[in-house]
Amino acid sequence: MARAMLLVAAVVATLAGSVVSQADDVPKDRCGLVAAANEDGRLEVFVLGHDNQLYHKYQMDGDDEWSNWGSLGGKYLRGGPSIVQAADGRLVLFVRGVDRAIYYKAQTEPNAAKWTKWESLGGRFASSPVAVLSAEGFLHVFAVGQDRTLLHKYQFDNTTSSDLDWSSWQSLGGALTSLPSAALDAEGLIHVFARGPDRGLWHKAQEGGVEPRSVRWSDWSSLGGVLASGPRVPYLNDAVGLIQVVARASDKAYWEKHQTAEAGVSADNETHASPGWSDWSCMGGIFTSGPASVLGADGTAELFGRGPDKALWHKSQFYDGANLVWKKWVSHGGLLSTGPEVASRADGLLQVFARALDKNIYTKVQSVAANGTLEFSHWQNLGGSTKSFPC
Repeated sequence: MARAMLLVAAVVATLAGSVVSQADDVPKDRCGLVAAANEDGRLEVFVLGHDNQLYHKYQMDGDDEWSNWGSLGGKYLRGGPSIVQAADGRLVLFVRGVDRAIYYKAQTEPNAAKWTKWESLGGRFASSPVAVLSAEGFLHVFAVGQDRTLLHKYQFDNTTSSDLDWSSWQSLGGALTSLPSAALDAEGLIHVFARGPDRGLWHKAQEGGVEPRSVRWSDWSSLGGVLASGPRVPYLNDAVGLIQVVARASDKAYWEKHQTAEAGVSADNETHASPGWSDWSCMGGIFTSGPASVLGADGTAELFGRGPDKALWHKSQFYDGANLVWKKWVSHGGLLSTGPEVASRADGLLQVFARALDKNIYTKVQSVAANGTLEFSHWQNLGGSTKSFPC
């Protein structure tokens, strides 16, 4: 099947004229919320209201106790937020406004319920932003420009004051037909993934040079496939520090691709390992949303999606002796109107969120059963009257 996916991608690539005109003709993934963890481990969820303002709700001291919904303003937002924890522990939000510029606001201090005012980072964009914290503790923001190229803005140290300055927006090229997905590898370098006009997965990454000492961006490279959604990268890498990417393909199944350690020979004839990429592997299932993925406490991947029955479906990895294998797909019920969101709790267990048909946000919590196995609770209603947004 992987060979068939690549063959179709090759055929599509030969129809360049029609591909460009059909770049946006695939089903649109919709999300209902974004979840993030505070520095103290309490989860916080962010939704878009029908008034196009951003609202949030956060866990209180008890895991099952939640605050009321509160507005974070930002009237006339054009999509959902991207949330990242800054180096000082504060949560920072990035959104696209009605003027198509990128805006951000942050907690006044770590774990605080109060937030700063919205500030503009300028620009005009065709997508919501995606943010990531670099290994140096600086925030990096990515968004798709109106010409479908990837634009990038980042913080850098202003040695004349205690504040951090922002760079200007810089183009990283490409021709993107999905929101980008960004992640750090085990060496602290940033990788960006997106769906291209040929429906394949495209990849761009920072590269570290020793002589002279520098970090630069690689060219865009194709990782093949025929994607019907944007790629999703777990917040953390796998147990050995390699990146794993999951996307919904044109057959509506989830497909997976991951870095592999390949042996090579350096210029001085010494053997070394360098990351390559595996072939595409089918995860099965039929889905009406893009995937949500996260790593469990033991470093194995957990995968969630919305099925054609509108229920939440789940697949997880486990160690079978020395090998890492996947379990079968399991339904967790529900009537979802968007794709799910999954977060890792302070105790290492998972919590899943989704927007239901009644437009409220619902959640399921993982727990350890009496026999030592993991199970999920019943759906709990967190309320709200929310609006879905592209993701």
